[in-house]
Amino acid sequence: MPVFLSSSRKPCARTRTLLKDFNRLLPDSVMVNRGKTGVSGLVDAARNKGLGRVAIVGDRHGNPGEIRFIELDEDSWDWLPIRLRIRSIKLARDFDGPMPKASALEATDGMIANAFGIESEEGDVRMDFDGTKLSFWKGDDEIGPRLLVEVLKDEA
Repeated sequence: MPVFLSSSRKPCARTRTLLKDFNRLLPDSVMVNRGKTGVSGLVDAARNKGLGRVAIVGDRHGNPGEIRFIELDEDSWDWLPIRLRIRSIKLARDFDGPMPKASALEATDGMIANAFGIESEEGDVRMDFDGTKLSFWKGDDEIGPRLLVEVLKDEA
């Protein structure tokens, strides 16, 4: 299931860059600049594109600070009970070599894969999550971005 990527309002440059990195790595994802659009507007835009998941990257002190997820049904939507608080980040441009456009993404953690709407079990790029570090690999080479995160679970 492709994901609809957006930011909080007035995102910093590093948040916009992270969204571009995610857009290259998450197959068939759609990225939009949010501007003044409210959450319901993002949901409508995602629904119009036929997408079932929205990921919103928010800022904290001039850096990407949190990723929240929305699950869409045909006539309703709800926040997923998982958030990723970003503690530190190394963007793809900080790694050696060009970042490929992924045609399929493989994920090693079911909870994070579900949040991003990843259903593939095999891919040319792999997303690893070890409980605190979210990283992307092509073969044996880490291609970025790398995020140190804290998984927050909201009470349902």
